[in-house]
Amino acid sequence: MGYLYMILSLTCFGFIGICAKLADVRGCKPVAVFTLAYGWSLIFGAVFVALFRGGDFRVPAVVYAIALPFGVASVIGGI
Repeated sequence: MGYLYMILSLTCFGFIGICAKLADVRGCKPVAVFTLAYGWSLIFGAVFVALFRGGDFRVPAVVYAIALPFGVASVIGGI
């Protein structure tokens, strides 16, 4: 099941990049596109956890240590 989550997350992250580039080609502001894309992914992730994991948001500290710097770098790269 872990491999399925990994493949789906990589696919969705790729689609975020594709949508951001399409919006940039059409003249949208990149900051607004990234804010909406990451906001919606946060909402969908929280709803998934609340529905299927019973609201159990506990993750190991190493996940935060990896995710936060890469998330910040991704946002900065998009600006």
